[in-house]
Amino acid sequence: MFNEHRVTALKPLVRYWDVMLLVPNVAFLVFLMWKLPSARAKIRLTSSPIFVAFYILVFVVAAVGITRAIVSMTVSTSSAATLIDKVLWEITRFFLLAIELSVIILGLAFGHLESKSSIKRVLAITAVLSLAYSITQVLFLIFLHPQIPDFQIVVSRPNIVLS
Repeated sequence: MFNEHRVTALKPLVRYWDVMLLVPNVAFLVFLMWKLPSARAKIRLTSSPIFVAFYILVFVVAAVGITRAIVSMTVSTSSAATLIDKVLWEITRFFLLAIELSVIILGLAFGHLESKSSIKRVLAITAVLSLAYSITQVLFLIFLHPQIPDFQIVVSRPNIVLS
């Protein structure tokens, strides 16, 4: 039988989950960098600021995913590190929500938003809305439910906890 001390001694320094999130994000960013010259040429032909905004938003998503995975891999498994990891997930969700809302609004108003100022206005409004949502989530996470455990799979026999 395994005891908890023996199982915790076998924990790796980097969680598999973080590596599984890092690898596709890095591969996607490498793909974007590889296709950057041809994408820039296509964007220059269209001269639409919406395509530039879309491409920048895609780069931001890839960069935020890589940053979250790297920072999450560097923190330890203490309770403070768990809180940091949860806050990092909320930051990632903030960027993703802001970008998704921006894409929806820019997509719905595709022909009507051709100026850079209107695109900046849409990005600012969606960022404010996403920030309000994310701050509410973080406050809920930290102050109202700090005892929420991480996702764990508990196997009844033998007494092993996989996380």
